[in-house]
Amino acid sequence: MKTRLLASALLLTSHIASAQDPVATPSKAEAGKLLKADKVSKGGNISRLAITSCNVLFANETGANAETQRGFGDSTAQRVEARIDASYTLQGMDPAALQALAEQVCADASTQLAASGYTMVPATEVAAHPEFARLHAKGKPVPYAYERQGTQYTNYAPPGEQVIDLNYLSTRDVFGAAFSAMSTTENPAFIEGKLLNDLQASGAHINVMVDFAKPKSNRVKGFFGKIAGNDTAKVEAKMQLSISGLITLIPLEHIDCSSGYCLGANDASKTPRFTSKEPLLSGENAVLEVVDIQSKGEKAGELAVNAMATVIALSGYSSATTSIERNGVVVDPAIYQTEVRRMAREFVGMAAVLAKP
Repeated sequence: MKTRLLASALLLTSHIASAQDPVATPSKAEAGKLLKADKVSKGGNISRLAITSCNVLFANETGANAETQRGFGDSTAQRVEARIDASYTLQGMDPAALQALAEQVCADASTQLAASGYTMVPATEVAAHPEFARLHAKGKPVPYAYERQGTQYTNYAPPGEQVIDLNYLSTRDVFGAAFSAMSTTENPAFIEGKLLNDLQASGAHINVMVDFAKPKSNRVKGFFGKIAGNDTAKVEAKMQLSISGLITLIPLEHIDCSSGYCLGANDASKTPRFTSKEPLLSGENAVLEVVDIQSKGEKAGELAVNAMATVIALSGYSSATTSIERNGVVVDPAIYQTEVRRMAREFVGMAAVLAKP
């Protein structure tokens, strides 16, 4: 594995260089299979575009659990139920590498949108505007932890940006943002509206989510499943890089600054959105190996608990054993970075195609 890692490091520069090229433009039919488009007709004829928020969320841990259970009418004595808890942790990409990759993904998004026909406001010009700093001062610093459906993500953004998209904020942070928004002078939507009005550009929020494994459990669900019971507990995981995400466009034509406040940047009824229906899957194998990372202490504790469960069962009572699996998924840095950038550009390109009238 060390030899392969060294080779990957030596090839990393060439991988990154080739990853900057825009991808081929897909047809609307192809894009529509993987992305859902909402409120496209409200976008008008957007031509000049500024990326005002870009979030890249990297999965760092995912998992699933399964358990056996007695079915309806099962009177088996001394039944020992079993539970499996399996987790998978990303290894091979440290925080600095993920931060750099997030910056590249966001830069690539601008390049891809330009190749799709938009006139892009340079990121340096957007970042230099005082309203941009005010807008992101209302967010939460990155890296920012986010959880979705049992997977732990870390949210990264380019320098000068924070997490301002409410989709990824915790309940407490969303409440804080809502409280701040009660002030007209400090309302993030008003600030963003003024920023876009000054730039004379429509806005774009880019959100990309990166997964490395998809665990699957045979856990019994639903009423009829519980009646049937389950005599086996199994968790499997498919190791494959994938991309999903959300892109929101804020049309300049809907921003009205005549009242002294720039209204319209947060009007969801006039905001085109492009959301993944299915993830984009990588055809490259980025996984070097899957290793056992469970500590000796955890293993010893697990053995003790399961031994006690066996004793209880022999005494005539039902009991349960637990199996804990902690797996480290070691990825090839070069393949991981190249594939993430390529798929992210595909995602942005599909959204751009669907956004056109």
